[in-house]
Amino acid sequence: MGFAERLYHRPPTGRRADPRLRLALPAELITLDGQGPAMIENLSRSGARIATQLALKVGDACVLRWRGGEVFALVRWSEQQRCGLIFDSRLSQDDLVQARWLEGQLGRMEREQLLAWAREFVNGRG
Repeated sequence: MGFAERLYHRPPTGRRADPRLRLALPAELITLDGQGPAMIENLSRSGARIATQLALKVGDACVLRWRGGEVFALVRWSEQQRCGLIFDSRLSQDDLVQARWLEGQLGRMEREQLLAWAREFVNGRG
């Protein structure tokens, strides 16, 4: 199944293609219309859920970049400053381990500050 076909293919109800890591990992989202900050809220080998103030539509192409990682993706769904991305190529298990490690390196206070920033950002006050 091709990349664009996977955008509209849905796995059976209640099933995800891959397990997801819950994260609060700062990132950058680059689209054809611009770029801006994003927060990776969950990450799997095949996709991610992010929070961003960029206006995105289903099918938009983008690059998701975080410290130590970068992936080309398409927007699968978009709703109120959150969206789901499906990756062009699957992340490796090492990529996921590295993302988890990176998030773990954020100090407790820094993580709390980032989460507060993310909440403000998503609510349009950041």
